[in-house]
Order: sequence, then structure tokens, then C-alpha cells
Amino acid sequence: MKKLRIFLYVIFLSYMGATLYMGLNVDIMIGRFGLLSFFSFFQKWLTYGNLFFVVLLISENIHIWFLKRRVIYAENERDDLIIRSNDLRRQLGEHKEKKQK
Repeated sequence: MKKLRIFLYVIFLSYMGATLYMGLNVDIMIGRFGLLSFFSFFQKWLTYGNLFFVVLLISENIHIWFLKRRVIYAENERDDLIIRSNDLRRQLGEHKEKKQK
């Protein structure tokens, strides 16, 4: 999941770089492609970028959800181990008391 997120971030940063380039060079793009065709393309470009950003956010939230589940599992496992170690200490103490008597 971590490698997928890194890959998605690289794609998103490339997308943002291309968007920034197009935004800064609007005059050149309009001169090359025409006013209406460029704005039609740019509108679709931004729409797809927003959808990609939503996918990125969803994947990030899924990853966070999985990490939270792992933390809860580890905390429960830790609590079980603490209880077991306390039981073993109590049993060891009882065993030593029986041996001394």
C-alpha cells in the first residue's frame, strides 16, 4: 500500500506541474490550440485532476484505517501479554510459597 501511495503522489505531483505550466503559459496555449478548444481541454483536465485527487484522498484514508486497526490489534495483544506475565508472576510467587512451607 505504501508503494502505491508513493506512486500516486508522483503522478499527482507531475499532474500539478503540468497544470502549473499550462496555467502560467495560457497565452501560448490559446495561441497554439485556440480559445475554445483550450478551455474545453483545460476544463476536462481539471475535472480529471479533481477525480484523481479524490482517489488519492480515499487511498490515504484507507491506509490510515488499516494502520489504526493494526494499532488496536497491537494494543490488545500488549494488554494480553501484560495479563499473562502478571498471572505467571503470581503463579511463580504461589509456587515459591508452597515450596517454602
